[in-house]
Amino acid sequence: MMRLRSWFLFLPALAALSLPAPRAGAAELAGVAVPDVQTLNGQTLVLNGAGLRTYSVFNVRIYVAALYLPRRGSDAEAILDDTGPKILLFRFLHDVSLEKEQKAWRDGLAENCVDPCRLNQAEVERFLASLRPISAGDNFLLVFQPDGMAAYENGQPLGRVADPQFAYVVLAMFIGPHARNEDLRRGLLGQGQGGG
Repeated sequence: MMRLRSWFLFLPALAALSLPAPRAGAAELAGVAVPDVQTLNGQTLVLNGAGLRTYSVFNVRIYVAALYLPRRGSDAEAILDDTGPKILLFRFLHDVSLEKEQKAWRDGLAENCVDPCRLNQAEVERFLASLRPISAGDNFLLVFQPDGMAAYENGQPLGRVADPQFAYVVLAMFIGPHARNEDLRRGLLGQGQGGG
């Protein structure tokens, strides 16, 4: 059973999880406290970087994201190729409709699945169908492990995709060479707090 300690409050069915108290040295971005470590299955993952995703010329704040790794790194390719566990946390600051959320995922997956990459479209559609509209204050969590990725929203499991290629492409959407937002990418890679 997955044991995860994070800034998200999870269902007791997942494990004995709790919302940790703020830690000294934790970062803060756009009013969101970002803890310096997370624990997954007894392994400590450290904060690699955090960023703020904004949208449009009006810089509407959409979410704060934070990436946790077994050890810090700034080389996106090395992080993507590493099969070790990773956690990507999101705290939403703005509502996102289901239509816009699904479009963003669909576009991001297409842009980051570069030939010879092939994703199982049935798995992609199943993942997209599991999504729900997002409200400001919602939490979203992606857990990457060697055999795939699991997703949670507000403590509710959205599902698991047992496909390492899918997991790779999802993480590449945020830190890879075709990531849509360079400032957020740099923030997650620990190259300065990203925003934009």
